[in-house]
Amino acid sequence: MEFPSSFSSTERAFVHRLCQSLGLISKSKGKGANRYLTVRKKDRSELTHAVMTCGLAPSTKHTVRSLIQRFPVTNKERTELLPKTERGNACAVESENRDVNKTSGRLNNGIPQVPVKRGESEFDSFRQSLPVFEKQEEIVKIIKDNKVVLVVGETGSGKTTQIPQFLLDECYRNGTPCRIFCTQPRRLAAVGVAERVAAERREKVGQTVGYQIRLESRVSPKTLLTFCTNGILLRTLMAGDSTLSTVTHVIVDEVHERDRFSDFLLIKLRDVLQKQTNLKLIISSAALDANLFIRYFGSCPVIHIQGRPFEVKEMFLEDILRSTGYTNKEMIKYKKEKQREEKQQSTLTEWCSAQENNSKVESRRQRSVPRATEEYNLLDDSGDAVFNQLTEKDANCLEPWLIKEMDSCLSDIWLHKDIDAFAQVFHLILTENVSVDYRHSETSATALMIASGRGFLSQVEQLISMGASIHCKSSNGWMALDWAKRFGQTEVVDLLESYSASVEFGNLDESSLVQSSGSDLSAEDRELLNAYHHSFDDEKVDLDLIMHLLYNICHSCDAGAILVFLPGYDEIVSLRDRILFDDKRFADNAHRYQVFMLHSNMQTLDQKKVLKSPPSGVRKIILSTNIAETSITVNDVVFVIDSGKMKEKSFDALSCVTMLKMVWISKASAIQRKGRAGRCQPGVCFHLFSRLRFQNMLEFQTPELLRMPLQELCLHTKLLAPINCPIVDFLMKAPDPPPALIVRNAVQMLKTIDAMDPWEDLTELGYHLTELPVEPHLGKMVLSAVVLKCLDPVLTIACTLAYRDPFVLPALASQKRAAMLCRKRFTAGTFSDHMVLLRAFQAWQKARSDGWERAFCEKNFLSQARMEIIIGMRTQLLGQLRASGDGVSNDNSDSEMEDRTTANLALLKLDEWLHLKLDPEAAGLLLQLRQKWHSLFLRRMRAPSKPWSQVDEITIRAIVTVLSTEEQSAGLQQPSGIGQRPRPMTCGELPLASTWKSTNSRKSSAETEFSDDSSNAEKVLMKSTPPTLHQPKKYKEKNILHSKRTSDDRSDQSSVKSTDSSSYPSPCASPSPISGKGSKSPSPRPNMPFRYFIMKSSNVQNIDISQQKGIWSTTPSNERKLNRAFWESSMVYLIFSVQGSGHFQGTLLPYGDYAARQTSLRDLPAAPARTFTGSLCETYRLVRGFR
Repeated sequence: MEFPSSFSSTERAFVHRLCQSLGLISKSKGKGANRYLTVRKKDRSELTHAVMTCGLAPSTKHTVRSLIQRFPVTNKERTELLPKTERGNACAVESENRDVNKTSGRLNNGIPQVPVKRGESEFDSFRQSLPVFEKQEEIVKIIKDNKVVLVVGETGSGKTTQIPQFLLDECYRNGTPCRIFCTQPRRLAAVGVAERVAAERREKVGQTVGYQIRLESRVSPKTLLTFCTNGILLRTLMAGDSTLSTVTHVIVDEVHERDRFSDFLLIKLRDVLQKQTNLKLIISSAALDANLFIRYFGSCPVIHIQGRPFEVKEMFLEDILRSTGYTNKEMIKYKKEKQREEKQQSTLTEWCSAQENNSKVESRRQRSVPRATEEYNLLDDSGDAVFNQLTEKDANCLEPWLIKEMDSCLSDIWLHKDIDAFAQVFHLILTENVSVDYRHSETSATALMIASGRGFLSQVEQLISMGASIHCKSSNGWMALDWAKRFGQTEVVDLLESYSASVEFGNLDESSLVQSSGSDLSAEDRELLNAYHHSFDDEKVDLDLIMHLLYNICHSCDAGAILVFLPGYDEIVSLRDRILFDDKRFADNAHRYQVFMLHSNMQTLDQKKVLKSPPSGVRKIILSTNIAETSITVNDVVFVIDSGKMKEKSFDALSCVTMLKMVWISKASAIQRKGRAGRCQPGVCFHLFSRLRFQNMLEFQTPELLRMPLQELCLHTKLLAPINCPIVDFLMKAPDPPPALIVRNAVQMLKTIDAMDPWEDLTELGYHLTELPVEPHLGKMVLSAVVLKCLDPVLTIACTLAYRDPFVLPALASQKRAAMLCRKRFTAGTFSDHMVLLRAFQAWQKARSDGWERAFCEKNFLSQARMEIIIGMRTQLLGQLRASGDGVSNDNSDSEMEDRTTANLALLKLDEWLHLKLDPEAAGLLLQLRQKWHSLFLRRMRAPSKPWSQVDEITIRAIVTVLSTEEQSAGLQQPSGIGQRPRPMTCGELPLASTWKSTNSRKSSAETEFSDDSSNAEKVLMKSTPPTLHQPKKYKEKNILHSKRTSDDRSDQSSVKSTDSSSYPSPCASPSPISGKGSKSPSPRPNMPFRYFIMKSSNVQNIDISQQKGIWSTTPSNERKLNRAFWESSMVYLIFSVQGSGHFQGTLLPYGDYAARQTSLRDLPAAPARTFTGSLCETYRLVRGFR
C-alpha cells in the first residue's frame, strides 16, 4: 500500500504510529514532492508472538473455582453486562430508573421578579467615574433591541460590575421582572465580583445579588443576579433547555480566554436562543476577537468601552538590559569566549565540509591545527553564530578523561561513520553522569546533531528517549533538524519535525528571532540580546533578572505596588522563597515589603487582603499568574513585571498524551498586563521579552478546544446535545471547532473504558464520571478503587497523574545520576512508576509533619510546590467523591472497612486492558471472575450507598486473593507502608490555608493546574469554602469531622477545616523572614497545632446547665484525652452536639493568652475529677446559636 506525496509530516507520523499499533511496517522514501509512504505486512521471519502466554497458579484456580461453585454467574448478571439493545425489558427499566437530573452543582429554578431599589453606598462616586457609566443608556438600549450583544471593554472600564447593575436598575424603573446569570471563567472571580456588586448596592450577598460555584452557593429565592462559573451554567443546562425559560439575560464574561467551557457554553446558548425569544445574551471581554463572534452569531452589535488608564511606559528586554546594566556570569563568560567560538566555527566547518565517504580523514583528537576553509555557508542569515548554552557547562562537571573520550567518540562517529561508537557514548551517558546534550569541546556539536546529520535513525530515537534536546544549537546556529536538512537525511527530518510538533514549547527560542529578524536593532541591543539568550534558557523564567528588577524598583523608583506575572505556581513559590529567605537584600528588610500571591484557588478573604493598601513605608509585591490580567484588579499597582510566559495544557492526538507546556502569551495578554500598571498613576511595564518577540506573538490565545483532550467534554456533550445528535456534529458547531479526528479518538477512548456504549450513549460509569472533575480514565481508576476498597493510595496516584510529575530535573549533569537513584529508591524493588509517586508522597508527608519538608524536597529532587498542589487536589477530590455520593463514607468509622485492601500492591496494579493467552480452563475461570467483577462494579455504580451483600464481600476477597497469589508466584515484592493512611492535615497545614511564619516549611496555596489557564476553573478539583460552624450546610457538616468518636487519635486529629476563614494564617499574609532553608528543627514541636473533639450530650438541657455554671462533666477516659490534647496542641476546640439532633449546638473556643492557660493547666490536679472547673473555665466562652 502506498500513500501520496501530498501528506504532511504530521500525517505521515500518524500513519507510522497507526502501522506500529497494527503490527505493520511503514517507511517513507523520496525527497520533497516525490516523498511517499509505503506500508506492508511483516514477513514470517519478522513476526513475533504478539500475545504473551500466562498460566495460573493452582491456588489461584482453586480460589476462583470455589467462588464460582458457591456463587455462580447468574443469568441476571450476564444480562446486565450486555449492550442496552440486547437486554430484556426488566433490566432496561431498572437501568433507566437512574436519576440523571440531580440538582447537585446546578443553579436553582427561581422566577423573574422586579428588582428592589438600589441603596446608596460609599461606592457611588466611584461608579460614576467609570468609563462604562457614561454609556449606560446606550448599553441598556442596545441590549433591549438585540438578542446578542458583544461588549469590548478595556481593563478597568467597569464592564463586569456595572453592566449587570444597569440591567437591574432599568428593570426596577420600568417595573419589568428579570433574572440574570453572569458567568466567569474562574471561581474566585465569580465570588469576588458578586461581593463587590452587592456592596455597591448596599446589600448582603445572597439577597438581590448572589453567587454559586462548585460546592458553595450564596443565593436565595430573592436572588435575581447570580454570578457563577461556566461549568455551573453548563451543569444547569444538562437538565434541559427549560432551565433557562425563566432567565431573561445571560452574560458570558472574559470570553477572550477561550477556555473549552466557555466555547462549549456558547454552542449550547446559540441553540437555546433560537427556541427562547425572551432570552438576551451579552458576551463581554477585554480583548475580544469581535469579527469571529460576529460571524458566529450573525450581525450583532458591538459596544466598545474605553479604559481609563494613565500613561504606561513600556520597557522591553533590550531596554531593561541596557538601562539596568544587568549581567550574569554566563553573559560575561560569553563575551570573553568570542575567540574560542570562532575557533569552534572553523573546526565545525571542517567537519561539515568533509566528504561523506572520506574514511581517511583524521579524527580531531589527532590534529592540532584546523584546516582553513570558508564558513560563510555555515552561519545564520545575519552572519552571527549563536548557540543555546556554553560548552563548558558540561566540561566543568566532567573529569578530563571523560571529555577526551566523549570528544573522541563523537569525532569518530562523524568523520568515520563509526556507528559502533554510539555504544560507548550511551555507556558514558548512563553510567558516568555525562549529559545527553554533551557538546564536543572543539565544535559544540551534540550526539543528537551528529546522529541527525549522518542519518542514524535508531540512534536519534534513542537519544530523544534519553532526553536529548532538539533545541540545542551548535556554534554555527544549527539545531539537530538543521543538520538533518543540510545533509539530506529525510527520514530523520520527518522524525524530528513530528517530535518537535508534539513537544514544542510555544517557539520559545528567541535567539533565532534576533538573528533572522533583528535588522532593526542597534548593534548594542543586538549584542546584549545575543549575550543574554546565549546565557539563559528561553524555556524558563529568569528569576535572577526579576530579582534584579525588583531591587532596582524598590531602591530607585517612587512608591507603588509591584505586580509580577509568572507562568504558574512553581515559579511563584520559587520567587517568593528568594524574596523571603534567600536574598539578603530583601530578607534583611522584610518590614519594608508585603509579599502576596494571586492564583485561581486563593480564598476570597485573601483576595481582599491583596486589594488593601499597605501601611506607609511598606511596598506591596504581588506574585500572580494570569488571573490578574482580567479577573482581579489591584488599583495601586504602578509597576508590572511581565515574564511573557504562561503554562498551557495541550494534547497530542497522535500519542494521546497531555502535556503542561510553558508558552509565550498572546499580544492581547501582553497588552492586558501592561494596562495593569496605569490604574492610579502613570506606571511602568517591564516586558522580559524583546520587541521582536512581541511582534511575533499570536494575536489571541489558541482556544482550548484545539489543544486539550476532549474526553470530558464528550461526556458532557451527551447530556447537552439533542437526542440522536452525534458528538462530533455537536462540537463542530463551536466558534473554532476541534479536528474531527481528535473528537473521534476521544469518543473511542470513552468506549474503551466503558463510559459509553457502542451507540455513544452514556453508561452507568459514564454518568458517574461526569460528576468527577478529573479526566475520565483517572475517574474510572478512582471509582474502581472505591469498589475494591483501596482508595487512599489510588487517590494519591490519580491526583499526581492528573497534575504532573513531582520530580524535577537536576540543573547539573553531575546530579542526574543522583536523581535517578532517588527515583529508584522510591520504587522499593517493585518496578512500578506509580509506586514511586506514592512512596514519594508518603515520605514528603512524613517530612512535612517533622518540619523539614523543604530540605527533603531539595535532597530528593522533588518540587515542594507540586507536592502542595497534589495534596490539595487529593483533599478536594475526596470531598467531591463524598458530595457526589460515590460510596465514600463521611465517617472514619467506616474508613477502616473501605480501605482494608489498601496495603495490597496487586490491587493498585490491576489493569483490565491486558491481553494474555491462557489455557481453556484458566480462561474460563478468569472469564467468570471478570463477569462477577464487572457485575459488582455496575451494581456499586447504580447504588453506591447500598450496604454490601455477602456475595459482594466474598467476590472482592477472591479478587484480592487471586491477585496476591499471582504476585507472589511471579516473585514480585510487596513493599511495606502502601496502605499508610495520609497524615491528617490541620488548619495550619492545609495547602489553601497555610502560613509563611512557620520556621521551616513553605506551606502555600495549592493550584489546580498550575497555571491559571481558564480550563482550571472548572476542569479540575474545585476548592470548596471552609465549612463555617455558624452557618453549616448538610455537606459541610459531613466534612467537618471524619469521625463521630472521641475514643481514638484519628477522631481528634481528623482533617477539620477552620470554623472561620480568618482564624488561620493566610497565604497572602505579610510574612516574617526566616533563616535557614528547611533544615530540621532541633526543638520538638506539637504533634498537631489544632485538636478537635465532638462532645456528645443526651439532651440540650445539659448544655444549658453547663453554660450557666461554667462546668462540663466528662468521663475519666475522655478527661485524660483532653488533658493530653492540651499538652500536645496549641489550641483545642470542643464541639457540642445533642445525640439525634442532626446538627451542632455550640463550641468551646479559647481566648486570652495561651501561655497563661497552659500554666493554669499545669496546676490542675491529676486526680480523676469528672469536671473541668476554675482557671480552665475562665479561659473559655461557650458560643451558641448556630444550626
